[in-house]
Amino acid sequence: MCLYRRHRHDWNPPPDGERQLNIEHALVTASQQAKSVEATPEFTPPFTPPFTPLRNTATVRWGRMIWKRDARKPAGRPPALTTSDDTSPVSAEASLEALAEFLRSYGSGAFDLENQSAEQVMARCEAWARHLLVGVEPPDYPAEGDDWKPGVDAPRDLPGLQQFMANIRAAEHSFISRNLSNMLEAIWSFISGLRHTLFFEQKADEQVAHRLRRLESAARGNSSERLKQEALETVSMLRQCMTDRGNHHRTLVESLGIRLETMRAELTVVREKAACDGLTGLYNRTSLDEHLERIVDLRNLFGREATLFLIDLDHFKWVNDTHGHPAGDTVLREVANCLKDCFSRTEDFVARYGGEEFVVVLQEGRSEITARLSERCLHSLRDLEFDIGEKGEENLRISASLGVSMLHRRESAGSWLERADQALYEAKNSGRDRVVVHPDDRS
Repeated sequence: MCLYRRHRHDWNPPPDGERQLNIEHALVTASQQAKSVEATPEFTPPFTPPFTPLRNTATVRWGRMIWKRDARKPAGRPPALTTSDDTSPVSAEASLEALAEFLRSYGSGAFDLENQSAEQVMARCEAWARHLLVGVEPPDYPAEGDDWKPGVDAPRDLPGLQQFMANIRAAEHSFISRNLSNMLEAIWSFISGLRHTLFFEQKADEQVAHRLRRLESAARGNSSERLKQEALETVSMLRQCMTDRGNHHRTLVESLGIRLETMRAELTVVREKAACDGLTGLYNRTSLDEHLERIVDLRNLFGREATLFLIDLDHFKWVNDTHGHPAGDTVLREVANCLKDCFSRTEDFVARYGGEEFVVVLQEGRSEITARLSERCLHSLRDLEFDIGEKGEENLRISASLGVSMLHRRESAGSWLERADQALYEAKNSGRDRVVVHPDDRS
């Protein structure tokens, strides 16, 4: 580093011994000033270490150290010095909690793969998160291994977690690449067919134009035989061109039809999956909204009556908090199967409204029938048993609250659903595990 710099041509630096003393004196003075300022309670050091010169930013002139800001950097206060607490190493517990939260967020955004559903991926992510947090057995722990001792002090299978994430990412990459390749293949097939059609028609048009020019030349001549011959050949050529073009179009349409039929079948499967909830297999919220609008239209046009059940599982948060989200998913799937068994008629519509809430839409308006169906539904849910606890524990049982509203004339789908929600809220406040009909629909 250059410690002095000439500012005028007639200036000479002091002798070496004096210059060295001046430098030492300047450094000691700067250090003492820094310590005295740091001793002030309200002082926050502007940068660290105090008064440490950056390269090419300090000069020594006659025993005084001159500090200047690097011209390449913007003006302003330098960043504050981080304390020792900010730079302390992150604890293992905090690292595991952050990694577990990442796994849960990753699982919540999972999608169906070729050999794994989104629910399976989410469940495995949750299992790995529980392994990191509370030390339970890792998902891939061998069944014959009985030496695992769960607890916060249990070892964590980080290599197994790394292998799990690598396998999931490889499966996602393969799935997306294959589907993208299929879509590109369909697009290029369409482009290729269009290109061949244009080329074929251009070639045919050139032949027709050439034949017409010959016919025009014969018409201007004096030979009737030549004119007749050219006319016959032109008609024959036009007939052949039309036949060839028709055959070409027919072949092209058949080829595109086969491919479109294949794509239609694939889109039908995708549409059916999009209309259903991935976890329970019931209709999802989007399908529910569309169905409610259709039922409202039928009510306004033809006077067809309908009833809506809004069902909410009691204390479901306790199930997730106590037994984990995979156990909660098992409960939701079994409840969905129970509701499909209770409402199995063709016109019955069962959907997952969100979380632990379900909706049943019945094209029925007689109060005695809807009352019987709602009580039968709650009774069936009470009879469910879930073997999700530890060994030796009793099977889990659940209950549900149910709100009922009947569709009125000129009522919107939103108002109909809101009244069912009000009835459900009353059932919750009245002690749960019961059916409450909205006041407007009580006979």
